[in-house]
Amino acid sequence: AQRQTLDEVIGGSGAVEQSSTVQLTSQVTAEVLEVPVKVGDVVKKGDLLLRLDDRLIQAQLEANKEFVEVSNVKIKDQQKQVDRYTALAKKAMGTPLELEKSEIALADARQDLAKAKLTLRQAEIDLEHVKAISPIDGIVLERLVNPGESTHRDQIVLKLGSLNTVFVAPKITE
Repeated sequence: AQRQTLDEVIGGSGAVEQSSTVQLTSQVTAEVLEVPVKVGDVVKKGDLLLRLDDRLIQAQLEANKEFVEVSNVKIKDQQKQVDRYTALAKKAMGTPLELEKSEIALADARQDLAKAKLTLRQAEIDLEHVKAISPIDGIVLERLVNPGESTHRDQIVLKLGSLNTVFVAPKITE
């Protein structure tokens, strides 16, 4: 056996594959309005991949804003009640029970405000997720939804392959 340089070129076929994949999931339950990409399309980071119907989310957002405003008004009213009963209690004109009831009503109003703020924030977050934007430069490997279909939370809607690093899988015979 001798050690020498191999100067022959060997031909073969193979496949270029992405090094990693990204699965995009729906974060809201809504109807798909637009999917401007198809399998095989090359996308850039920031490209629109999917648009969902946001009418119901917009309505929830407006309703939750109203709930927050109403809760704030209730808190102001209940705070005035507590202040009145506190002043009466200092003058020995009110009963401790009336003061306790007004304090409980104030606590309930504050709890309602906290719930209203939480649902408002959830609606704002849902509104941010009605458009799916490409997080990477890549290629569309799978498109799992079409316009007119409904999505649900955590449903995979698209799969992208990263093109930053690729592998070549050669098929070479002996």
